[in-house]
Amino acid sequence: MNLLVEGSDLLFPNTFTPNGDGKNERFIIGGLDKYQGAKLQVFNRWGSQVYRSNDYRNDWNGSGLAESTYYYIRK
Repeated sequence: MNLLVEGSDLLFPNTFTPNGDGKNERFIIGGLDKYQGAKLQVFNRWGSQVYRSNDYRNDWNGSGLAESTYYYIRK
């Protein structure tokens, strides 16, 4: 099933900092609660997948990853 998403419906962060300071600890997509079954894939800069969810719920905190640049694919 394909779902049309309006650009203004969702807000994607350009950074998050899971460093234990209580700020920006999770990768939170604003407006995601409107969409069931949102898929999220995150890759490191070498193209290796480091996280995947078939029903993302704004709960990923980047646990175990080094400070770096990562890329995501949302579906």
